[in-house]
Amino acid sequence: MQTKQMIDDHTTSSGAWKDRLENTAWGSFLIVVGIAWMGPEAEVPLGICLTGGGLILLALNAVRYFTGVRTSSFTIGLGAIAILAGIASALSVKIFGILLILIGASIILRPLFEKKESSAGSRFGSAVRP
Repeated sequence: MQTKQMIDDHTTSSGAWKDRLENTAWGSFLIVVGIAWMGPEAEVPLGICLTGGGLILLALNAVRYFTGVRTSSFTIGLGAIAILAGIASALSVKIFGILLILIGASIILRPLFEKKESSAGSRFGSAVRP
């Protein structure tokens, strides 16, 4: 009950709650990513760090949603990508290779699935009789 009151107080204040929430989430995210990039001496699997960072960003948006603050599609997308990359890393899947293959295939196959514009006017002749 006390936590809900604190959240309600923060949401009614200016932008202090939003700023504090964003700073806490981004700080936590950068700490997790920094631990992952420290190298082999940290001995933390990259998949765990990516998944943790993604969960932090998605939790940020969950708190935003439940407190009435506008959510960010950028951090939702970044969090989802981080979680997927973390899971792929844990399963030893080369996620970036797969993404490049999918993007390339979509570029090649897109024209096959687009609706062709009807060219009935040019097929039957569009000459106007005087």
